[in-house]
Amino acid sequence: MTQLFCFDASWCDRFRTRRRRRAIAGAYAGVLGALIITTSFFNSFFAVMPLYALLFAASILLNVSTRSIAELVTHALDEQQMAFRNAAYQRVYWPATMLAFLGGLLVARHSDWETALQAGALLWALLAGMPSLLAAWTLPREADDEE
Repeated sequence: MTQLFCFDASWCDRFRTRRRRRAIAGAYAGVLGALIITTSFFNSFFAVMPLYALLFAASILLNVSTRSIAELVTHALDEQQMAFRNAAYQRVYWPATMLAFLGGLLVARHSDWETALQAGALLWALLAGMPSLLAAWTLPREADDEE
């Protein structure tokens, strides 16, 4: 996915500094939090669609900033990147499992299909983003990092 958006390497490199990676991870978490709050007030999926568009954009930037470490196939990564990705997935496995279980209970309690759809979409966004969020927050500085 990174290759699709990184047609110019200098465009992608500006998002790969530690400060910007963490800012993008914070933006992803902030938009997700805003979605949780607004979906409790609006009972329409289409009323919060602009926030889902922002979440999609933050997700793309998150993948660009981490060089898609959490989502690339194994043969596209070097040994250090594979070890980092595997450690990130191991660290989020049990918290994600518990969130999925509790979120599944929450979704199952709603008889309204639209509310269940919103809760399921938010849960999916959180669970799908956890490895990339952890990678964005904990990746070491790159050699050309301006910090």
